Amino acid sequence: MKTIRLTALFLVIAALFAAFPVVAEESEESDTLIVHIDSVNGTRWENTTCVYIGRASTEQNEWGYNILVDENGIVTGKIVVGDVRGRNLAIPDGGFVFSSVADDVKKLMEGIAVGDHILFDSYGSRVLISKEEIDPFYEVSHAFTGYNGVRYDNTLIVYNRAGTKTGTNGWGYEVCVDRDGIIISAGDNDNTVPDGGFVISAIEPEDRGFLKTYCIVGAKCVLSGMRFKVYYGPEMLANTVASEKERMRARIAEAEADFRLIDTKGAYDALDAISADGIDTLERRNEVLQQIEDIGLLLIEKPKASVVSVWYVPTEKTAEQVVSTVAKMKEMHINQVCIGISNGYDTIVKLPARFPFATRLDVKDADLLAVYAEECKKNGIELIVSMPVFSCPTKDYKHNDWLASPNKVSAGNEKFYSPANDEYMAYLKDYVEYIITRYDIDGFQYDYIRYPYFDGTTDYGYDDATKNLFLKKAGLSEADFEEIKAKLRAANHWNEWVQFKRDLISSRVAELSALIREKRPDLYISACLADDTGKDVYFQDGKKWVEDGSVDGIYPMSYGEGIMANSTKRFAAYDTDRSFLVMGSGAYLSLSQKEIIAQTLQTRQNFADGIAYFEWSAYVLHGYAEKLAALYEDDPVSFTADEKKAVELLIATAKERFTRYSGKAEQASAAFDGKTDPAQIKEALLLIVPYDKKLYFDLDLAIRVRNFSREQYKGTVELLPYEVDPEPEESSEEPVSEPTAESEASVPGKPENEKPFPIGWIVGGAAAVLLAAAGVFFLKKRKK
Repeated sequence: MKTIRLTALFLVIAALFAAFPVVAEESEESDTLIVHIDSVNGTRWENTTCVYIGRASTEQNEWGYNILVDENGIVTGKIVVGDVRGRNLAIPDGGFVFSSVADDVKKLMEGIAVGDHILFDSYGSRVLISKEEIDPFYEVSHAFTGYNGVRYDNTLIVYNRAGTKTGTNGWGYEVCVDRDGIIISAGDNDNTVPDGGFVISAIEPEDRGFLKTYCIVGAKCVLSGMRFKVYYGPEMLANTVASEKERMRARIAEAEADFRLIDTKGAYDALDAISADGIDTLERRNEVLQQIEDIGLLLIEKPKASVVSVWYVPTEKTAEQVVSTVAKMKEMHINQVCIGISNGYDTIVKLPARFPFATRLDVKDADLLAVYAEECKKNGIELIVSMPVFSCPTKDYKHNDWLASPNKVSAGNEKFYSPANDEYMAYLKDYVEYIITRYDIDGFQYDYIRYPYFDGTTDYGYDDATKNLFLKKAGLSEADFEEIKAKLRAANHWNEWVQFKRDLISSRVAELSALIREKRPDLYISACLADDTGKDVYFQDGKKWVEDGSVDGIYPMSYGEGIMANSTKRFAAYDTDRSFLVMGSGAYLSLSQKEIIAQTLQTRQNFADGIAYFEWSAYVLHGYAEKLAALYEDDPVSFTADEKKAVELLIATAKERFTRYSGKAEQASAAFDGKTDPAQIKEALLLIVPYDKKLYFDLDLAIRVRNFSREQYKGTVELLPYEVDPEPEESSEEPVSEPTAESEASVPGKPENEKPFPIGWIVGGAAAVLLAAAGVFFLKKRKK
């Protein structure tokens, strides 16, 4: 087999192009450069590399480097960063665009010329580049740091204790190798070590990039000293197909074990019809692999009663644009939308002047929330107002006295309102009450109801309001407080400080919920939870909120790749007999369509009641909507929107599941006859069929729906009219020709020093803040 030998040009490029995981530590004979792609048709984030293919244009701005490739895999053009021709660049018919905003990509582009060969390997998410014909085969090696240890930062661990789990969290990447040295799976974490084989587990970006680029299923991998060698040659093309067929066969068997209501025979037949014969090119291999992957769509049960939600911060400016957006959501089988409403500046809520903040300037003549409420009702979509409770908009320079203070001046730039500040809470309650008593919404959701992420060095809550309340409740001294501020986790009273902050957040949740229950008892109350549940990471206690009834449901934000299964299991344990769980999927991260489908399946496998995609624009732009549409052909009913219909559907689904899988079809079917109460049906079934959570899931959810129902209150609440500011009284005094700076600053409700600026800046700034916040949230995830 040939091994990779990069030409001098490409060696220089690889050294400079650190943003790409290009690794070639042993090389001979070939000038093919392999580059891992971060996403296909995704958002081109900072330091990411994308391929745009199979659609009309890239839908990205001009601030990236672009290489145009025709249907024959030949470079036809290059467009450098900042060139306006790169804005929403048209994709060559039958070809693709290779694009990046990575800092050093210019060096790579300078080495690529029109006429060079480029191949997009969709299976490995890789681009292969060569001056001559592309050689897709390789032999490479990479160092690892140890055996069977904890996967800390700066480690690359090999696990070889057969039958044991690696015990890793969701922020790395692993490949499993069987006793014959063949890679049998790639991706995920916390894998089981194969009998006679091993698992390679990476956490650092460079190491993850190497595994993703070279350690594909079907390749051969052997250990040599403190290195592992990876080979991929022509004879291994069929190995990849054979391995993927076996993996799919195992997935079909798993679907049967999960009691899924799917056509398992049809799935097996489709798989058996796929042949691995005559596979001698990457293109042919990928064609067959896509056929195998498509069978996976047959394994996802189409739910009749489930929440299919999206988060969305509206960018519309007119009622007509809202009508179009809601219609599109309906078309995409969305049955719930969580509309992001600012807790202050730039809200889309029509506010009277008595509030300290103002409506978004570019929508001041339209009441977008009212239009959303009307259109969602028409289309049968639930409207949930999702509001950041303590996160502070960057424009709020007026209320620094409301902010939570960090332990050090040089802290990060996150701004959060202090949960201990009673003045802020009084404003917030007034704002919440105004919204819920005037808009015909279906639910209210708490977002950012927490402290900023605690990274071990920067902690928040050192403002006077928090300090005074803590010292009073804990009975500690100023010296004790100063020790906490200086030593953090090493301080004697750190645990008391952590519990105080968690209890403080929980008390504010209870206060807000009590207000909502009083004014709008028909609303479902939910909360967004961070995926990391460590007590002193975000100081959230979501389990307590569910248990004490402060919230009806939780929406964990499990946005990363390969973590959904374990996260769903963890948060499903929070469920009570009167709560629901909707898992959050990070569509904005440009996850592969394969990963989004896997996450959708994993939420159902592990007892979630629905899924929420973050966020709507990414869900559409990245093509997830079209791919997932087949999974929601029956337009599932949200159980919080139509309790009666949902319970009927859940009972019907339960009957079908018991009839097929219980082994006592006739007896089980009879237990359903003449009954409409899911609790009575379950009681009758338990006399016949032992309890299995997977088998009884539909009935358990139907019982919970009955228990947390707000149905009795629906239609009983009369909304209040909107407040209208009085017209200014005419003055008999002579008018002043121009307002002075003093008079401008004294207008009630107008923030001091506010200056007009272009609307485009407002929208762009808001988008930038959202993207930055998402990036910070993702990057700050702890690693194991």
